[in-house]
Amino acid sequence: MALDLRKNKEAIISTWKDISNVDSANTWAIFGYEGQTGVLKVVETGDGDFEEMVDSLNSGKIQYAYCRVTDPNTGLAKFVLVNWQGDGAPDTLKGRCASHVRDVAALLRGAHVTVNARDEADLDTDDILKQVAKSSGSNYSVHKEKAVKMEEASGPIGSVYKKTLPAAEIKIRERDQFWEKTEKEEDDRKKAELQSKRAVQQKMDKDRRERELIEAQEREKRILQHSTQVKQQRDAEAAAAKASQQSSHANQQQDNDNDEEERRTRSESLRKQRAAEAAQLVKSRENNPREMFKQRERAASREEVPPPAPPKKVVRPFNPVKPTPPPPREPSHRLEENHHHLQESHPHRLEENHHHPKRAIPTASKRTITTPREPSPPPREPSPPPREPSPPPREPNPLAPPVMHSMVPPVPDSDEEEEEQDWDSPVMEDQGDVSSFHQPPQSIPPVADEDGSSHQARALYDYQAG
Repeated sequence: MALDLRKNKEAIISTWKDISNVDSANTWAIFGYEGQTGVLKVVETGDGDFEEMVDSLNSGKIQYAYCRVTDPNTGLAKFVLVNWQGDGAPDTLKGRCASHVRDVAALLRGAHVTVNARDEADLDTDDILKQVAKSSGSNYSVHKEKAVKMEEASGPIGSVYKKTLPAAEIKIRERDQFWEKTEKEEDDRKKAELQSKRAVQQKMDKDRRERELIEAQEREKRILQHSTQVKQQRDAEAAAAKASQQSSHANQQQDNDNDEEERRTRSESLRKQRAAEAAQLVKSRENNPREMFKQRERAASREEVPPPAPPKKVVRPFNPVKPTPPPPREPSHRLEENHHHLQESHPHRLEENHHHPKRAIPTASKRTITTPREPSPPPREPSPPPREPSPPPREPNPLAPPVMHSMVPPVPDSDEEEEEQDWDSPVMEDQGDVSSFHQPPQSIPPVADEDGSSHQARALYDYQAG
C-alpha cells in the first residue's frame, strides 16, 4: 500500500507549523489513515501534556504523533515523533505501513527524537524526557543550579588570630547531608518504582503463562475427547458393517444350502424316474444286448486265425542292376494246387458258378488283360510252404429280430441329468437268449487271365514270391 501525502498536504503542513510554533497553544497532533487507504490525514490536536497525547492514541490503528516537550536540562522546546502501531492492528496492515515512517519523518521534519511504540508502557514520560535530554548534547540546567555567593575580599594578611565559628561549619555540613539524603531518597524511590514495575510485569507474565497453560490443557482435553468420540463412532460403524456382512453371508449360505438341497432332491427324483423307466424298458424287450455281445465275442475268438509270417527281405549287394532274362514260368502243377486250394476255401462259390452259367468265370478268349512287364528282379529265396486250407465257412444263422432300439439307452434331457444319473446302480437284464448274428462272407469271383488262371491265384503267387 503506497502512502498518499498530496491529498491532505496543506492541512498536515499547517498543523505541523502550529505545533512547531513555541507561542502556539497546541502542543501535540495525531495523524492517521483514511479507512483502508494510504491517504494520510489529521486526526486530532491538543494543548495538554505528553500523557494526554498518549491517552488519545488508538490501540487498533496505525498512527503518527508529533509533540512538543520541554528539555529538562536547558528548558528549551524539543519535538518528538511517535510511530504508533497498536497491538490490535492487523499484522498485514503493520507490514504494509512499515516503510511509511521515513516519508512521514521527511514531511514532519525537525523532530529531535523518533519513538516506535506499541502500547502505553513504551511511552513513559520520564524515559521520553531522558531521551530528549541526551539528544540535546548538554547535561546541565540553568534553571536548577543556584547562584554561588561571591566571597568577600579578605583583609590584609597579618598575624591576627581569627576565631573559628563552629555554628557556621555545622550549618554547612547539615545542608550537605540534607541534599545527600534527598538525593538518596530520590534514588531509592526510583529503584522502588522500577522494582514495582518489574514485579507487576512479572506477575502479568506469570498470569499469562498460567492462562496459556490452562488453555492448552483444555484444548488437549477437547481434542482427546473428540478423537475418542470419533474412534468410538468408527468402531460402531465397523461393528455394524461386520454384523450386516455376517448376516448377509449367513442368508446367502442358507439360500445356497436350500438351492443345493432342492437340486439334490430334484436330481434324486429324476434318477429314480430314469431308473424306473430303464427297468420298464428292460422288462419289455425280448433280447438282452449283453448276452448277444458275449456270444459275438465267443464266436470271434473261435474264428480267429493266426496271421501269416511276414516275408523275408532280400539282402541286395551294392552292385548296379543288370538286365536279366525273365524267369521261367512255374509248372502248371503249382497253378493246379492254387486252384485246388481256392476250391477248398470257397466250394459254395464254385457251385454257384456251375449252377449259373451267366456268372461263369470269363475265359481268356473273352477277356484278355495285358499288363506291362517289368524287369525281372534278382533271384529270390525259396518261397515259404503253402498255407493250410481255411476251415469251411459256418452256416449263417437266421437274423435276429431288430434289437437296436432296445440296445440304445434313452438319451438324457440335459447334461445335468446325465451327470446326476447313478451309473453304479445295477441294471435289470433280461435272461433271454440272443441268437448270434453273422454276416455271410462275400466271395469275389476269380477272374481268369490269359493263361487260364484266376487273378486270385496270381495274387497268391505274387504274395508267396515276395
